[in-house]
Amino acid sequence: MKGFIASALAFVILSCSSALAQDIKPLGAFQNWSAWSSYENNTKVCYIYSDADTMKPENLDHGRVNFAIRHNRRSANGTEASLSAGYDFAPEAIRVSVDGTEFTMLPRGHYAWLRREEREREFMEALRKGSVMTVEAKSRRGNQTTYTFSLKGVSSALQRAARACR
Repeated sequence: MKGFIASALAFVILSCSSALAQDIKPLGAFQNWSAWSSYENNTKVCYIYSDADTMKPENLDHGRVNFAIRHNRRSANGTEASLSAGYDFAPEAIRVSVDGTEFTMLPRGHYAWLRREEREREFMEALRKGSVMTVEAKSRRGNQTTYTFSLKGVSSALQRAARACR
């Protein structure tokens, strides 16, 4: 658990400017997910975070692979889901499946976001009801990769982050 929290804290710190890093506050750990808050331009922002449970092929160096959801009150949907890897993705769609419900993410460098912002709510609902999220991506070097994320604790983490960033 200590390594998980350290990984989540590293993600949040790298996601925020160094001036804001001191304002990062853990909101709790919820099985495979954790929740955090910080400030961006004097506005409180909350995140939930999880590292990949499995990374295939196993013989590749994937770097840190994680999934985060940023609560954003300014967004029409209120959330922004993102994937991050330790390498640059190929410039093609990334397939995400939550218990068989398919979503598409578009990459930029080593990050990716849902292709259609209007599907954020549907995606959040799938995460809350699901048990496993599978991500299939291709690296810029052409390697096919597959990641799984347990969704144990995601509902509690989402709830805590939403409550903290009302």
